[in-house]
Amino acid sequence: MKKVNIVIIATVLIVSGFTYSVKAQANVGVSANVLTQISLNKTDVSFGKVQQGSSPVINPDPGAGTKFTDIDSGGQVGEVVISGSRETSVAISFDHSSAFNLNSGSNTLSYSPTLFADTSSTGGSTISSSLSGFSHVTNTSGNFYVWIGGSLGSGSPAIPTSQATGSYTGSLTVTVNYN
Repeated sequence: MKKVNIVIIATVLIVSGFTYSVKAQANVGVSANVLTQISLNKTDVSFGKVQQGSSPVINPDPGAGTKFTDIDSGGQVGEVVISGSRETSVAISFDHSSAFNLNSGSNTLSYSPTLFADTSSTGGSTISSSLSGFSHVTNTSGNFYVWIGGSLGSGSPAIPTSQATGSYTGSLTVTVNYN
């Protein structure tokens, strides 16, 4: 029995003298890039006063010579100024990807939006005219500009002579997120 105890003690001493590790370590870095909160300043689209039997159009290009067609008065191009972190990619989307109806009580009038977008507040080149959404980088001041126009009605003339009179309203929701 004494020999067995000595062998066990010797084995424990030999094994405990040799250390080895079965684990590995890595330092995982943690970082955050805090961006400026996105803000949107908007101006509504207004067709002002239009007549039955007309085909009203608002051209959203800020550099266009003719902005309003078949609009008696009060026409206004819509604008969304996106402000955020400078030179950072933003995703811009809309809740309508094509024409939708404006309403006056139970009466409807089709509205087909068109867009013009640029990093310059005076326009200059069309970045995108897609209502299905697009991405772009803000300018060195952190801004990006989207102008909204479009047309009313869908026939020929666009607003039929039988169109019910009234004040028609609706909305186009613009959503902006960082990419």
